[in-house]
Amino acid sequence: MMLRIQCRDCGKIKVAEFNSPILPLIDGSCCAGTAEDSRKCECGCEAFYVIDNA
Repeated sequence: MMLRIQCRDCGKIKVAEFNSPILPLIDGSCCAGTAEDSRKCECGCEAFYVIDNA
C-alpha cells in the first residue's frame, strides 16, 4: 500500500510503499512490520506518522 508519511525525527514528508503491516508505537507514531520496509527516511529513523493514503 502507498502511504504519505512524515518522519518522526526530522519531519520530512514523503510517499512510501509498504508491503508489511504498520505497527503502532506507544508515542502515537508507527513503524513497519518487517526490516525490508523499515528505514523509509534518509535520516535513518524507522518511526513515522501516517498522514494519509497516497
